[in-house]
Amino acid sequence: ADTRKGVHSECMNRIWYDRDLRELAMNNSRHLETYQCPTNAAYVRFLIPWSRYDNFRECRLVPARFYTSHPYASGKGGKFADRFKGGTTNWHPGEVVLKPGADCREVFAAAELVREVKTITGKRLPIVNAPTINAAFHIRIGRAFAAEAGILDREPKLAAKLKGTDGYAVIRKGKDIYAFGDTPRGTILATVKLLECVSDFYWWRPNRDCGLSFTPQATLDFAHVKDAVDVPVFPRRSFTYGGNPCSPAYDDWAVRHYFFRGYHPPRAFTAQHYHAKSHGFYAQIGDNFLGLVFNHGAEAKEEWWPMINKQRQIGTRVGQPCYSNPEVVAETVRSVNTILDDPPEEWDSFCFDYSDSWLCCECPECLKPITLPDGRVQECKHMLATKDPHFRSTRTYMVANEVAKAVASRYPDKPVTMLAYIYTAPKPEVKLHPAIRVSYATYDTTTMRFPTREQDRPVLYAPEGWAQRTERWCREEPQAIGMYEYFFTAAPAMFAEAAATNLQQMADAGGWGVHSQTQWDDNWKSAESFGKNSQMWDINAMDQVLIAALFWNPYQDVDALRSEFLKRVYGEGAADMEEYYRLFRQRWFDRSYPAWMNCHTPCPDVYTRFIIEPRIEQKLYDCITRASRKTSSAAAKRHLE
Repeated sequence: ADTRKGVHSECMNRIWYDRDLRELAMNNSRHLETYQCPTNAAYVRFLIPWSRYDNFRECRLVPARFYTSHPYASGKGGKFADRFKGGTTNWHPGEVVLKPGADCREVFAAAELVREVKTITGKRLPIVNAPTINAAFHIRIGRAFAAEAGILDREPKLAAKLKGTDGYAVIRKGKDIYAFGDTPRGTILATVKLLECVSDFYWWRPNRDCGLSFTPQATLDFAHVKDAVDVPVFPRRSFTYGGNPCSPAYDDWAVRHYFFRGYHPPRAFTAQHYHAKSHGFYAQIGDNFLGLVFNHGAEAKEEWWPMINKQRQIGTRVGQPCYSNPEVVAETVRSVNTILDDPPEEWDSFCFDYSDSWLCCECPECLKPITLPDGRVQECKHMLATKDPHFRSTRTYMVANEVAKAVASRYPDKPVTMLAYIYTAPKPEVKLHPAIRVSYATYDTTTMRFPTREQDRPVLYAPEGWAQRTERWCREEPQAIGMYEYFFTAAPAMFAEAAATNLQQMADAGGWGVHSQTQWDDNWKSAESFGKNSQMWDINAMDQVLIAALFWNPYQDVDALRSEFLKRVYGEGAADMEEYYRLFRQRWFDRSYPAWMNCHTPCPDVYTRFIIEPRIEQKLYDCITRASRKTSSAAAKRHLE
């Protein structure tokens, strides 16, 4: 127990694992029952919550219920289960090989592969540190094995294709199967692809009780795996959900669909953050607009705070500081350097984060015209950001450029990420620093029914129209443009078609990444659910799966993806569900029908406009009923009900 600060041992961070190193629970989860050791736990990992970022490197697995040393942690060879008294002998042929001291993401990749092989076959695929002679085949996890075997030297085009990406490679050489990427994230995805090569395993909603589809088999034919290599169109593909910061089922599901989440590694590296790193999450450092000015040691001055309605909002936690004040900009840059003085050992981007508010300083200096680098002058047309977002956009990105300069001077290969959102959604009148990467959010005055390039009418907060905004970003800042979306609605919808077009536009411009807010699929929904949106997965599981696929490659045929989903999930009931969507799409894709919809649209409005008014309610109900009656899948039947 760590007795500092009066801390009892119950507050220590712990993660429990089963025999195959599958994460079972952690003690800082929202779910109170996970504060106790799960009955099927074999190992426990301890983390000291007040240590530095990288303390997780020093943590060790210890037996949770068995008096035995752990062969992987100790670097010894042999099968894990051989160390257990009374361990099962129901082995799957072959073995997974991990190097001693392998990256935690490689360990996770191996554990996931073992778990799903057991799900399909009922047999355990052993994990070893060194291959055994009599094994039917060896699945070697990680780039190091491929390098040792000379694969990267013999196939330089393969190495060049994977370099710097989350791309994966599955290469078979005799009895050896190499699953790896240029990065540990790529290695995770290589094992995902490997399982797809040998089975029809399909995890279509992030709930293992209702969302798995596969054909049970006695064994899986790994020995005849064909080579598979692919890289994503977008370098980064991520998601966020509100409320509970850790949903293991969703995080596992996301990996199965080739995308990850982002997280901020704090100085106190907890079990939650170890979970994030092991799952391949993108590590971000940085702070928000106000935080960089007021959270990093400087004595705050009254004139640094934003002026709203002629009063300085001292102590506020929303909006922007007084960005016309040179001291504020200097303090922002100083804080950036303070963070860079002691960063985590590994991080992916510096985040210049927003405050979710339209509030910007209204002092006389902040409302003065901005003289641009090319000599032009940008006038403030209105003191409120809602009335003149363009002026506030330029002011904000001028500060972002200073942040990017500071980061690039010390870490030239690291991007500075920020959200092009509300008043920063308009393209600014200044050129962005090459390190800046924006997530462009067309929230909240676009409709999600149709692509943004079709939405050229002026709307609230976007007087030039979203089509013109998007086109200008893609034309003038192609290296910076990424997408931020809100697909987490429980109303009936078919978002994938519009999403594909939007993603293709970003990809054609050279976009760097895509992101969406979403919901997990258990009983702990968040405030972000907006009520009935907590039932998102009951209604829109298909579009979540399709959009995840489009994150990897937006040029895929959406109709083909829909057809594949319906067949794999509903089986004998697929034709009835195809009829369901054929009926629904008639009004949904009718350009002459003006109904506007996004993540905030009340569900009853959607039902009324797209189901009740077209008089297809009974027909859709009959389609679902027939499909439920015909399908032999218990999970699909439950989902339909």
